[in-house]
Amino acid sequence: MSKRRSSRLGRGSEDDWNDAGSSSSGTDSSDWVRDKNVGTNRKIKTTRKKRKLEGQSQHTASQCNSIGIPMERDSMHSESRHIIRSPEPMRTALIQWFAEVRDSRGMPWRKLSNISQNPEERSQRAYEVWVSEIMLQQTQVSTVIPYYTRWMQNFPTLEDLAKANVEQVNALWKGLGYYSRASRLLEGAKKAVAEYGGSLPNNAKEMQKSIPGIGRYSAGAICSIAYGERVPVLDGNVHRLLSRILALHAPPKAKGTLDLLWEAANVMVQEDEENHNPGDINQGLIELGSTICTVRGPSCDKCPLQPWCTAYQITSGKVDESVSDMEDTCNLCKPIPPKLEVTIFPMKADRKKPREELDIVNLVEWRQGTESEERLFLLVKRPKTGLLAGLQDFPACMNVSKDSSTEAIKSISLEFLDTFFGSSFRQPTTKSAGKGPRRGAWESSVSRISIIGDVPHVFSHIRKTYRVVWILLTGGDNPPDPYANGIAGASHILAPKSMTQGKSGNKMPVHNGSDLRAESAWTPMNEVADATHVLNLSKGASPNEVQERYRSLSLVFHPDKQQDPEAKEVATRNFLKIQKAYEVLSDPFLREIYDQLGPEGLNFNWPEGLRSSTVEEFRQKLADVKGELRRARQNAVLSPQGNLHCVVNAIPLFHPSHLSSAERLSSVSFASYSLRHKIQSRINEQTNVGLGVQVRNGTNRLDFSGTVQHHFSPRLSSMAVLHLRYPFQTRLEASYMDGTNSLNVKAVGSLGAPLFFRPALSASLTRKLFRKRAEQASIDVHVGYRPHVKLRLISPRPFGLKTSTERNEDNERGAGTSASLSGLEMGVVFSSYGLDLEQGDPKLVGEFGVNLLELGTTLKSGLTLGFSGINWLFSAIWSIPSKSLDFSATTTLGRAGVVFVFEQLTLSARISRLEQRLTIPVVLSAEYNGRLALSTTVLPAFAGVLLYRFVVLPRRRAQRLAHLRSARRRLEESEERRERDSVEKFLRDVARRHSQTEKSKQGLVILQATYGSAEESESVQDLTLDVTIPLQALVRNSQLFIASGEETKLNIQGFFDPAPSVPKVLRIHYLFCEQKHYAEIPDCRTIVLPLLEHKVDASATYVQHDNIPNGPRNHT
Repeated sequence: MSKRRSSRLGRGSEDDWNDAGSSSSGTDSSDWVRDKNVGTNRKIKTTRKKRKLEGQSQHTASQCNSIGIPMERDSMHSESRHIIRSPEPMRTALIQWFAEVRDSRGMPWRKLSNISQNPEERSQRAYEVWVSEIMLQQTQVSTVIPYYTRWMQNFPTLEDLAKANVEQVNALWKGLGYYSRASRLLEGAKKAVAEYGGSLPNNAKEMQKSIPGIGRYSAGAICSIAYGERVPVLDGNVHRLLSRILALHAPPKAKGTLDLLWEAANVMVQEDEENHNPGDINQGLIELGSTICTVRGPSCDKCPLQPWCTAYQITSGKVDESVSDMEDTCNLCKPIPPKLEVTIFPMKADRKKPREELDIVNLVEWRQGTESEERLFLLVKRPKTGLLAGLQDFPACMNVSKDSSTEAIKSISLEFLDTFFGSSFRQPTTKSAGKGPRRGAWESSVSRISIIGDVPHVFSHIRKTYRVVWILLTGGDNPPDPYANGIAGASHILAPKSMTQGKSGNKMPVHNGSDLRAESAWTPMNEVADATHVLNLSKGASPNEVQERYRSLSLVFHPDKQQDPEAKEVATRNFLKIQKAYEVLSDPFLREIYDQLGPEGLNFNWPEGLRSSTVEEFRQKLADVKGELRRARQNAVLSPQGNLHCVVNAIPLFHPSHLSSAERLSSVSFASYSLRHKIQSRINEQTNVGLGVQVRNGTNRLDFSGTVQHHFSPRLSSMAVLHLRYPFQTRLEASYMDGTNSLNVKAVGSLGAPLFFRPALSASLTRKLFRKRAEQASIDVHVGYRPHVKLRLISPRPFGLKTSTERNEDNERGAGTSASLSGLEMGVVFSSYGLDLEQGDPKLVGEFGVNLLELGTTLKSGLTLGFSGINWLFSAIWSIPSKSLDFSATTTLGRAGVVFVFEQLTLSARISRLEQRLTIPVVLSAEYNGRLALSTTVLPAFAGVLLYRFVVLPRRRAQRLAHLRSARRRLEESEERRERDSVEKFLRDVARRHSQTEKSKQGLVILQATYGSAEESESVQDLTLDVTIPLQALVRNSQLFIASGEETKLNIQGFFDPAPSVPKVLRIHYLFCEQKHYAEIPDCRTIVLPLLEHKVDASATYVQHDNIPNGPRNHT
């Protein structure tokens, strides 16, 4: 069915659960038994009345002529115009049309008629139609469908609905409006189960009489569709349709008009030779009025009933307009406007202006103190009848004078509060310690009262303005109890349909119904939204609910509606929060992130391509990020760090001796070990404090230390460390960094014995040597025990990396970056050279290494040359960012021996979830050993190569193949792909004309052009886009020129990215001077055609397009 017209068809309405026609009939029998010839068997007028009508007509004509208004040519016509004379062909045409459009709008309640159903199946069908009809009153189909689906999932049968309570029903109905419909459904279900054995009555007359909330229209729709009873329906759509078919221009709510239309609807469903199903006829009439015969802009050319539509015949000039005999003149119709249009039928009703009312909504909040985090709000339950019956709400004063001033509004709210609790909240006083209830003052008092704003809402017959007043109560250990100072149900608090006289002299309206205190409660702030139902948004809220909620809240908290500066500031903050929430909830991608991760997930830096990823990839990414956020929250509390340093003495294992292998192995031992643990906590944005403890072998005491870190600015920071055991060693440190220079100063001393421990001072300065290059120089000076000076020249050289400008350009056009198959194409080569000046042993130091970013691997080698000899260092570091793990292995070779160091840094391992570091230096030899040097350098390097070749590469190939397959799936399902295909259709004719023009003059003709992955393997052959038509459409005067930069290929009409984050190339086969050419143009390069280098000859199939000249070079 469709949305019902908001205009009423009678004095009652389906909204008010009264039948539109019942108010115009004396009995039920007169509603359902009509004389078919009601329009023709009227009483013959007397001669006096006839002369009177003629006189009135002549008088009206003379008046119109005297003032220059033309006489309406259709003002007098026969009553027979408003009779359906040939219903059989109309039914046939209507049924045929409805059979074609039955399922076009996807209504789950609309099903094929089945005369073979048993009584139980028909009863279930009646229940489904009943629910849909009630939901569709004053509501659009698109809005009803999700509500209907959820309703039938929760209450699949009439018995299930009868077992529910009003809270459950309202919870499913929230957001649909007109909540009395839900309560009437529940009431009707209970009565049907109690009196009719769980089924609705199978005839319209009994159904209308016995089931609450079912009027004549609903009864006719249910019984005709579910039970096949031949009864008519007349809703807003059918009213409009039949008024046009009969050309009835009469007051739409008049008794005579409704009688005539009900009779016409009844004629349509009467039994005929073809025995058409009455339910299909009624649904066809409703669907036709909803989709074709609309209020504005009806599609008369598509209407199956056009040949029988009198309104269409009149507007087309096909109706005989001769004046009828006076005895047969229609007395219902009013003169029609001179401009004849189908839309003048039915006659526009004089809508009664809805009455305007002002209600004061009291937002009563209680706190122990103004800064208390516990916030409770007073909620009451509305009466079981009237607007929003049975729902929880804030207490309100209803129908207050619209001219009330701000002070008067506040006074009314305070008087209502005093009356509700039976006590005064004017001044903070102490509650007496009497045993019995008494009227007196509370410990709580009004700390603040302010008007937040107005919320307008238009009901069918009332225009409500809700003025929200915030009342803050503070003080006391518990919120005020409405029962403490009065008797529940006392008439002086709330009397049914009464007005309470306030102290200010104004009448203080209240809720109609029983005592609100009987079902009032103080509710925590985080539960208020769930309790109020009408204002709540669950995770399953539909987009319409989100939009409606956003609209209502934005009206309440709009800053422009506030006059008080303080209230305006509060409203602005809340208004910005509401806007942010709407942006999140209206975006399906962000809404899913918010539902899974909460507000923290919105601050995460999500990859751009995640929006187009598969559901499995998206969920996996959410799970990973959820773990990261949880670990970040854990570390934010204490930031624990641990370091275990164990030195293993493995010299006996490799020392030549007579011992067996088992004896050598048993001789391996720990030379030393130490364990340090530290926790940190943030005091504020600039200061952190920490507490550390350290234990070493050979000592029986713990070494505690305290740390204070303070950041004066992003560039300048300081740190102080104090050991809490004698001699209280202290370290002070300050650092400064500005992007070009870096300075670090440390001072170490002893507070407990300053004369016995020489203080030490060190300073380190690093400076960037060139503005546009990365070379740096550093100097490190240490004064104190074992003084030294270190000089370094550091030179990092990145390869395969893009500058920040290039990365920004890629992000703007959505190109992204892609990991290479080998993993060796991006990284940094670094080297450093320097001099170490130590006491008695100067050294030359050199270091060279490479950081392979894609593999997370760093390889480094170092050389130290001094008076003591040569020392070599070989190191490898491997990190797993996804698991926050780092492993490093370092081998040191020299005259002092061979030392192998294994180090593991667990930033947030799955075992401990904390930042832990494990360092294990293994001393293999106390002197140089060639075999050990070979075993700890060459063999690990060879093993690393084998691991890369047989493990890393196959794994990267598999990951890349999975990525390309995912990209292919996204390409097939992409909305961008469909939009691009639509653009290509627009360009097809232009490209064809350009191609014909170029062929006629042997110019530039694009034979084939594809845009896709630069790889040519079978795995990526589907990740290409045919761009022949878009490129041919751009050819002008046998030339094609597309500059790089801002006008990249992704900005060309008909282009889009078929494989995000994958390097792409444009391949073009074209003719010029009837000779074949071929070009491969990498992404982000200028397109210039034709070029001599592109010409295909016998020795080459194509020429790689590497160097682009300044402009096109045509053949001569």
